[in-house]
Amino acid sequence: MSGLSAILIANIALALLAALILWHGSQHPEQLSIVRKQFSKLSSTDPVTDLPNRACFMTG
Repeated sequence: MSGLSAILIANIALALLAALILWHGSQHPEQLSIVRKQFSKLSSTDPVTDLPNRACFMTG
């Protein structure tokens, strides 16, 4: 898998997760904080190595 393909797949996964957060939050508000934490972790770490990614260093 090329680097560009991995980035594309990660971006699609994040977009789907964002849509899930919106839907899930409206269905189960008590679980919204759990999903937000998962989204935060996924958006700041590499999905393969679980190491911090560039976005993590840019914000912190």
